[in-house]
Amino acid sequence: MSFGDLPHLDPAGESALPESIQRIRSAVGVAVMTETSRYDERVGVIDIGSNSVRLVIAEANGLNRATVQGKPGVWSSPYRVIVDEKATTRLATGMDITGRLDARAMEQSAYAIADMRAVSQRHGVAGEQLLVVATCAVREAKNREEFCELIRRWSGLRVRIVSAKREAKLAFRSVASGFDLPEIETAGATAKQPATDGKGELKHGGLAVIDLGGGSTEVILTGRGKKADKIKRIFALPIGAVRITERFGGPEASTGGQFAAMKDWTKRFVVRRVWEVDRRPLLMIGTGGTVTALASMVSGKSGSAVHGQRLSIIDVRATLSDLRVMSLADRQHVPGLSKDRADLVVGGLIILEAVMARLGCRELIASTGGIRDGVLLGAIERALPATD
Repeated sequence: MSFGDLPHLDPAGESALPESIQRIRSAVGVAVMTETSRYDERVGVIDIGSNSVRLVIAEANGLNRATVQGKPGVWSSPYRVIVDEKATTRLATGMDITGRLDARAMEQSAYAIADMRAVSQRHGVAGEQLLVVATCAVREAKNREEFCELIRRWSGLRVRIVSAKREAKLAFRSVASGFDLPEIETAGATAKQPATDGKGELKHGGLAVIDLGGGSTEVILTGRGKKADKIKRIFALPIGAVRITERFGGPEASTGGQFAAMKDWTKRFVVRRVWEVDRRPLLMIGTGGTVTALASMVSGKSGSAVHGQRLSIIDVRATLSDLRVMSLADRQHVPGLSKDRADLVVGGLIILEAVMARLGCRELIASTGGIRDGVLLGAIERALPATD
C-alpha cells in the first residue's frame, strides 16, 4: 500500500490504529472549561522527534514567574498545560544507515499527527493556533519532503523544520523560562573557587544547558552572573540516544559486547565537537527523555515533580553502571524508567556523561521542558491580547 492510498482516520475506527496511538485516544479526555478559560488564548504544538511525536496544548497562566517552594531558582510554569500526550513512533529507526525515514515509522507518525490534530480541535485549538515542528530526524532525512507531504495530505498541517541552531535556542528559551539562571549561576559561583594554581586548569563560570534527543544533542553555554540568561555559545552534535544505540548494534549489543566501544567512541566524538571551552560551567541544566528518566529513577518522583531535581555526575555514572548489566527485559521493570525508553537509556546516559565530563560539570538539574515549550512560549505571547 502506498502512502497516498492510506484511508483517512475514522474517529470510530480505533482498532485499526497502532497501539501507541490508541493509547493517546484513551488517555485524553474531554476538554474541561473553567470560567476563566478562553479558547482564543490556547495554543498547541506537535513536536516530531526522532523517537516520538508529542502534542502539548496549553493556555496562558499570566506569564508570571513565581518560585517553586523548596526549589531555589526554579520558577513555576508561565502557562497551564491542558494536554500533554506522546506516541512513540521511532521515526529515526535505521536512519543512521540509510539516511531515510523508515516507511513504517512514517506511517505511524502520520497516523499520530492526524489524530493529534483531531484532539486539538476538540480542545478548541485549530488553524494558526496549532504548530507542527520537526527536528533532527526530519531535518536530515533524504525523504523529508515525502514525509511532510504525507502529513499535509492526511491532516492539512504544514511542518516547520527547525535547524539545529534554532533547536538549541528554543530549548534554551524553555530553560530560561523555568529557572532563574542568574540566581543559580551566582549561587554556584559562591561555592566554587576558580582555579588559579597556574597548572592550566580552566576557571569556573557560566552554566551549560543540554537538550539530549533521539537523533541530536544541543549544548549551550551561557554568560556569567547577570548574563547567565544569555547564550554565549552553541554546540550542535549529530548524535542522540536512538542514533548511538543503533550505531552499536541495538539495545542488547550496545549494553553488552559493544558497550566499551560505544562509550569510547562517544567520548572521543564529544571531545572533537565540543572544543575551545574557556571556562568550566558551574553546573548543567538538562532537557529530554534521558534526563527526566534519570531524575525519576534517582529521586523516585515522576512527571512534573522532577523539574528542578538536582543530580550529580556520580548519579549519572552509578545509574549507567547499574542499567548496562541488565537485560532489556529487566530494564523495562526499573522504577521510574518507562518501557519505551528502556532500550535507549544506556546510550542516552553515555552521551550525557561524556558531555558533563568534557565540560567539567559535576552537577545536573533536570528540566521537564524542551523545544516544544520554547515554541509554546512564543505562541502564547502572540495569542495574548495586547495590554496598555
